[in-house]
Amino acid sequence: MQIFIGIILLIGIILLLTSITETHLLNITEDNLGDTDSDGLKILFLSDIHMSFCFIPVNRVINTIKSSKPDVVIFGGDAINNSRDKNNAIKYLKKTSDFCKASDIRILGVTGNHDFKDGFDSNCFDKSGIELIDGQNIKIDKNNKTYLITGIGDSGRKNRVWYKIPKASETCDRRVLIVHNPDYILNLTYEDSSDKPVDCMISGHIHGGQIRTPWKIEFNKLRKDILPKRGIISGKHIVNDTTIFISKGLGCILLPLRLGARPEINILNIR
Repeated sequence: MQIFIGIILLIGIILLLTSITETHLLNITEDNLGDTDSDGLKILFLSDIHMSFCFIPVNRVINTIKSSKPDVVIFGGDAINNSRDKNNAIKYLKKTSDFCKASDIRILGVTGNHDFKDGFDSNCFDKSGIELIDGQNIKIDKNNKTYLITGIGDSGRKNRVWYKIPKASETCDRRVLIVHNPDYILNLTYEDSSDKPVDCMISGHIHGGQIRTPWKIEFNKLRKDILPKRGIISGKHIVNDTTIFISKGLGCILLPLRLGARPEINILNIR
């Protein structure tokens, strides 16, 4: 019996140490969203900093931008865990945006549910040097193609509203939707039903599960999000005939631990 208890304790210690270590281990992923036969728009996507439990130094973010040379950097929301994190989150994002602007790279962002709940508002985004695109369409031209980046803000978990996609004011070849919560794909509606549909959607929020458990307990019992209950947790998927990508994000919520879901920055090629 003592041997059995000792083994259980050893396994617990190993899992705890692994969970602590994983919060510092950054993965860089690269995916194509759409056709692969042309040189498209390169997006560097980072999300879910959750500043008080983020263990990825901002210099690693900057070095990733420097090495990947994206056309645009997009922040997918949730800069903070609580209102006390505002100043540190602003400093983190400001260093990132300063590098982007010095490198002539546009940096855009949308709000997440924690931003909405704890007041990381448009003023905080301004101080961070990030162009907030909630409810906006941003046009980017590259290689004779027009890309429309559409942002949707988050209304928080309580009394959630799934905002409609704003009408596109001009034609485009590809339309990319940026929204924090990937369950938006199940509630997607347009202000104008005849509008250009989105070609792909990019989100965060799920953290890849953050602490992966047997039998998906973290999703089946602890969270209300719908897509993870269907096995759609991170990476590229097709939902309702639309390509979606879900990032595991950088930081942590509730506990400063990750297990089986390392922090990541995503390089996404929109073809």
